[in-house]
Amino acid sequence: ILNKVYDHVVVADIANYFDTILHTRLSESLQRAGSHPATVGLLFFLIERLSIRREPTESPRIGLPVDEFDCSRKLAHIFLFAHDRRIVGRVGKDAYVRWMDDQIIGVEERSDALRVIGELSASLARLYLTPNTSKCKILTLVEAKRHFHLDTNSAFREVDDGLREGATKATLLKSFNKAWKRALRSEGEGEWEKILKRAYLLAGRLNVSDFRDRALDDVLTYPRIAGRIADYMRSTGSAAKFVDFAEILWDHP
Repeated sequence: ILNKVYDHVVVADIANYFDTILHTRLSESLQRAGSHPATVGLLFFLIERLSIRREPTESPRIGLPVDEFDCSRKLAHIFLFAHDRRIVGRVGKDAYVRWMDDQIIGVEERSDALRVIGELSASLARLYLTPNTSKCKILTLVEAKRHFHLDTNSAFREVDDGLREGATKATLLKSFNKAWKRALRSEGEGEWEKILKRAYLLAGRLNVSDFRDRALDDVLTYPRIAGRIADYMRSTGSAAKFVDFAEILWDHP
């Protein structure tokens, strides 16, 4: 999608993706991929034991449990291969990108975008999945640039490169502060949560303490990146202050 400029970009993801994956459909996907039947059987034996349910009840045979080895993420990725093939058949492989359930499709006209959204919905329905309507958007190039914070990501990449290449801390701090000021112009818009997660990582590596004042509000607003924010608080302050932060968070109404 980076090799050609499209006038419009469709952004979509799947509602409650991990929780709504049907085990029967996943088994079919694995068998099509050439997995050995005994391996598939063992896999679902483990999944059903790890699924959250009341002990006396039968397995719901739906949803993937979260695990520390990212096995569920790999299974969720494989599950959408058939969907990928259907969408690529419609728009071409150069116009389609997917990262887990996040999908981006380049189209020329807004009318094409509306048709693609309909085809996305129909393709996902064959897997008993539904698009997340609140996150499904049709963006112009200008809107896409702002939605994905392309300028900020580029600036953060320069800081990453500087860290790898051993640039001086003064140079890195100057680059990071400039990038962060740019990011704040679009705070809360588009993929802001991902930008914030990346900012906390860089701030922790550079020992920038400025984010400590906003950490509590950010955890409450963006709980999915609580782990990254906790890492930052632990790396930029004392153990006692980290415990204080955790207690304030736990006691928050």
